[in-house]
Formats: sequence, structure tokens, C-alpha cells
Amino acid sequence: MRILFILLILTIVVLVHEIGHYVVARALGCRVSKIQIFFGKIFSIKPNPRPDGRPSWRDTEYAIGWLPLGGVTVYEDQPLPYEHVDEQGNKIMVTPPGRSWYYSNKPAWARLLIAIAGVSFNLLTAVAILAAIVFTTDYEITPYVANRDGMYFSSLAQLAGFRNGDIPLRADNRPLHYLTDDEINEMLDAKTVTVLRNHTDTLDIAIPASLKSVYKSSRHDPNAYFMVYQSKAGSQQPVVHVTITASQSARLIADMVINQVKGVVYSMAGAMGLKARYTIPFSHDSYRVCVLSSMHAHPFLTTLASFSIGLFVLNLIPIYPLDGGAAAFCIYEMVAHRRPSRRFQNIVGMIGTIAIIIIFWILPLIV
Repeated sequence: MRILFILLILTIVVLVHEIGHYVVARALGCRVSKIQIFFGKIFSIKPNPRPDGRPSWRDTEYAIGWLPLGGVTVYEDQPLPYEHVDEQGNKIMVTPPGRSWYYSNKPAWARLLIAIAGVSFNLLTAVAILAAIVFTTDYEITPYVANRDGMYFSSLAQLAGFRNGDIPLRADNRPLHYLTDDEINEMLDAKTVTVLRNHTDTLDIAIPASLKSVYKSSRHDPNAYFMVYQSKAGSQQPVVHVTITASQSARLIADMVINQVKGVVYSMAGAMGLKARYTIPFSHDSYRVCVLSSMHAHPFLTTLASFSIGLFVLNLIPIYPLDGGAAAFCIYEMVAHRRPSRRFQNIVGMIGTIAIIIIFWILPLIV
């Protein structure tokens, strides 16, 4: 069952990727001769072209393979020159006439857009999924004042004057409401933080200037925290429903995408035998806790977003024939104002294919 689950995810991710290439290529007037999901063709369909010869979806062969290691989109391109013998028996090289829809006849910027279209669609898919999770999450948060057991503070926070059980009220006279990264930053930036101690006494605590720098520098340490909700055995904390702002939603989505990208990069580095250690930034932010719980409740969508970002990162590696390599050729042409020959690109493609096999298939088996 797990194999079918992964196969379905790969099918969707690769399909979205190839559709990205197809849509942008067609939008830029390029004729697509073939689009295939997976390698080793087992089924294909080729509609009849338009009678007037104009480019359309009918020009494309649609195929599916059996080896789930990627896909391919083939663009109609300028045929290579061929040898022709004329009536006098002379051998001459003939260059077929160019067509406006040939891939190589498109400007470098257009070919660059086509090259990065697949990974862009993958990234947009991941962002859309994560955004859907963020916007549909039910944010149930315990307000500070409703938390009967108060907060549990780190040892550094206690050295500054906080005590376990304190309830934060204000940071420089600005009211504090919920345990979020924004409010923790407000507390760390403040000169004084007002807390309720023992549910009776109001106390102002001076915040040392060094406290914020300590927690900012240890953001990626899973053992680093400023304060968390304290809950004694058998105690039930009341919650309220909170609507987050658009800026908070955007930050949540951006953080999730960045963390996914970092995780993929470090995983790839580890697979290649490179020493890499990555810890997902740890946070007791109530909004993030709610989102993580929601992600666990949607394993299919979460896995689809992760695979989409994985393909996004993998294909951006500047090794031809990956999309990153094709984009690198286009950028070189735009900067140097000269196009690498097709023969050179083919040679680089063969070397790149060997490098990909060694790096991603052979090296992980022997390291």
C-alpha cells in the first residue's frame, strides 16, 4: 500500500512538472512534440495534427512509462543539416528551413522560462498546498491570562528574573495575549516585561540586552526555548479560536517552504556522503503548533508538498540535462551573447547524465 501511495505522489509531481514545461512552451509559441511521464514508454497516444498546420495540442504525443524516475518534454527543433547529392553528383550540405516554433529559434530568455517552468510549477504546487493547510487550520490557542498554571521558563529566562508559573501581561506597556514568535520577540525587545506572579502580585522584570541575542543565535537548537505553556497533571487549559492575519499567514507559509527546501538540501548532501546536519527550527509558537498538527492530519497533501519541493531542488542543480543545466546554458548565452553549439550541449548532457547516476544512485550505495 505504501508503494502505491508513493507511486501516486510521484505521478502527480512529475505530471505537474511536465505540464509546466508544456504550458509555458506553448504560451511562447513553441511546438511540443512529446510529453511523457516516467521512462520506458508503455503507452502513448498521438492525435491527428490540425489540417492547417498551425501549432496546437494535437502536435504532441502523450506517453507514460514504467520507470518512475522522472519525465521528459520534447520540443520540436531545427533538424540537423544533411548531405545531399545534386544532379551533377556533387555532395552538398543542406540546412532545412527554420520555423518560428522551433525551440532553438526562440530567444534565450524564452528558453530560460521554458527551462524553469517545470520546477516553478512544482514550487507553486507546494506553496498552494501549504497555504491551504495554513488557511484551513483551526487555531485554538490558550491565552496567557487563561492559563491557570502559568508559563515554564528556561534557565536563562529565570536568571533574568522570571519564575515558573508567571503569566506575561505586558511588554513595555503593550498587552501580551498568546504564545507566538512575535510576542516572544516583543518581550525580548522590551526594556521591562510585566508578569502576574502567584495570581496575585504584578511584577516588572528588566530584560537584559544579551537575552535576545542568545535566543536569536540558538533558533535552530531544538533544546533552546524562552518559555512554554506549563500544564500540571490533570489540568485542562481553556482555548480560544483565533484568526491570524495575512502577514502572519505569509510568514508561516514562507517558513514552511524554506524549511522544506533546507531539509531536502541537507538530505541530498547526506546521501552523497557529505557531512551535513540540519535541525528544523524549533518553536513553541502556538500558530506553528496548530499548523504542524494540521499537517499530521493531512499526510497525503503534506507528502505531495514535500516531494514537489524535492523535485524543485533536484532539478535546479546546474547539471545538464537537468532543468538547472538548461537554464545555465540560457543564462550564459544571455550574458556572453553566444550560444553553445548543439554538439557541445550533447557532450555535456552525456557527462551530466553519468554524473547524476554516480551522485544519486551509486554514491549513496557505497558511502
